[in-house]
Amino acid sequence: MHLSNDFDHLSTHWTLPDTLAIGNLYTQIQFFVADFASCGFAKQGFGTINAPSYLGPFSSTERRRIERAFYRFELYCNLFRERKYGDDRFSPEEQRDIFFASYTPWENEQLACIHDYLFDRLSIRAFRVMTLTEIAFNDVAEHDIYWGEWYIPYFDDWDSPENFHKEGYLSLGLSYLHKIVTAETYEQRYDLISPVLRSNDNFLYEGLQTQGEDDGQPLPEYGNDAGQIYVDALLPGSEDFGPVRAWQWAHADSSRERYYFRDDQRVLRQSGYVMWDMSRISDWIELRWDSYPQLRSQIDDGEDERLRKAMQKSWSERSKVLQRGGRGWWAPGDESKVQWRVQVPIVKKVEADRSWTKKDQWINDMVAWRNKLGAGR
Repeated sequence: MHLSNDFDHLSTHWTLPDTLAIGNLYTQIQFFVADFASCGFAKQGFGTINAPSYLGPFSSTERRRIERAFYRFELYCNLFRERKYGDDRFSPEEQRDIFFASYTPWENEQLACIHDYLFDRLSIRAFRVMTLTEIAFNDVAEHDIYWGEWYIPYFDDWDSPENFHKEGYLSLGLSYLHKIVTAETYEQRYDLISPVLRSNDNFLYEGLQTQGEDDGQPLPEYGNDAGQIYVDALLPGSEDFGPVRAWQWAHADSSRERYYFRDDQRVLRQSGYVMWDMSRISDWIELRWDSYPQLRSQIDDGEDERLRKAMQKSWSERSKVLQRGGRGWWAPGDESKVQWRVQVPIVKKVEADRSWTKKDQWINDMVAWRNKLGAGR
């Protein structure tokens, strides 16, 4: 169950820039794979289990599995990102039929793990350190005066992770995200993402949310009926049963409407639970999902409300500074870096490194494949 391998209509000629771009993408994926694994290992115990099976480096099968998920994310970006304002985009329902229906639920849950990881990585440079000090997107959203006028959120509400602006930047792909998360200074991050206010409301969050119709029948009740395909869909010689068993365990009470990307399982996705071999997650499947604490962030509801009110006050204060002619960096009680009476920032055009142009054959191929997939719409 994968996307069609009918590539007869694609070019067989690759230019040197095409080849270099693929090489760079491989290097960037290795960076993200190592970081994803490190973050996932840190989350695996959820503070309740410290079994020996969680220790040790990840295996070659685990590495390949994570690599494939990142490549699927890049493919999704190339197929479904908004190329220009007003573009005739695929709806979430069309994305489901074209893309997500071609994969098993646990493979879609792997992509959901990548989405949540990159969302957090874009928000804060090291999301395992849940502080407001080592931050990427949030750094600009918290301090830029112009962004305050546009009410761009920088406090990530655990219960409402959707952020159309961040989805827009995620859609630019791994090469662009690599630049943002490795930027060392506020100025470098600002130059990459501001003053552009990019958004994409039909990107991966919406795509993952749009699934099958709810038939009210949980997974175990399918037995040997149609749902059994999800239990026995591993191909002969498959490398490991870990992902499918982990998915079965976590979705025992799920119906078709929520076979992946459940709102209450974000902590599981942060652990990368559908990425690991059976030997690593064997302790998990001996326990029920509801036996784990429903971890949120490291701050309580009262602190959430305090931070939300502080963010709203920041927006109001920055709007006042903007009206007085101020631009640039601002913090509560600190206007030392504000630039006064300067020109309103010129909106830049931010595109993916492999932009939708006719300058190289690789892009023509992606456009051709995208059009082929949507030909029956």
